[in-house]
Amino acid sequence: MIMIAENIIDTFLKPISTAMNYIRLRVIVICFITIPLSGQDMFPARQITCDPAQQGFATWSPDSRYIVYQYTDLNDSLGKNGLWRVYADGTGAKQIFKGIAEHAKWSPDGSLLVYAVMEGKYLGLYIMSSKGGMSLPLAVPGNSHNEGAVWSPDGKTIAFTSTRSGNFDIWIMKVDNEKIKKELQIIR
Repeated sequence: MIMIAENIIDTFLKPISTAMNYIRLRVIVICFITIPLSGQDMFPARQITCDPAQQGFATWSPDSRYIVYQYTDLNDSLGKNGLWRVYADGTGAKQIFKGIAEHAKWSPDGSLLVYAVMEGKYLGLYIMSSKGGMSLPLAVPGNSHNEGAVWSPDGKTIAFTSTRSGNFDIWIMKVDNEKIKKELQIIR
């Protein structure tokens, strides 16, 4: 914004002002375009992805080494839609799920991800290794949305939103992580 303001001053005012007045005008303009504190980040923020497609719903791994996020491009001609895992510093982006997926959440031990996938006109919950690979259906009724899953701190229960009762209600599901890991062939 400051560069634009300086360019406007250079174009319109410099030819008609003295060197001293020009310096004063530049200081005044800079003061007028200062953004109030309420419009700024409280702490420094750093961008780690850059693409015209929507990238969002980031979630940290329990050890803070990785971030998983969804990538959604309605004109996905490159096959990039899905879930991506990236190191916390923004390097090493890797697609771990292909397709329309959202709201991934890490298991407390960091080995699994639960996430929602569009199945026809409804969202269903799936689970997979946090490294990627095959997925297992977790809650995929054919006539309701199931989304917004979160793990309990002990990793034994998943809470989620479902419309299976006709309303958007909260449901919980006990999960057997050892059975899931065996079926996904996760060896730790």
